[in-house]
Amino acid sequence: MVDDFSSKLDLPRALETVESIDANHMQMARFSSKDNQGYRAISGVLKAFVKRELEYQQIPRAAVADVACT
Repeated sequence: MVDDFSSKLDLPRALETVESIDANHMQMARFSSKDNQGYRAISGVLKAFVKRELEYQQIPRAAVADVACT
């Protein structure tokens, strides 16, 4: 088990999902199947990151700059 500060990226709250997994490092990286609860949790977060990034890439850069300034 690692401390919370070691297990997050410190992204804005809207961009980061912080969850705990009751496992050691080896168990966090290897799952028995896609039906495993830990696998589903992690794959869901990773899919959300990818989806968000793909959506971000489709926004015209001028619109992103306008939002950043407000």
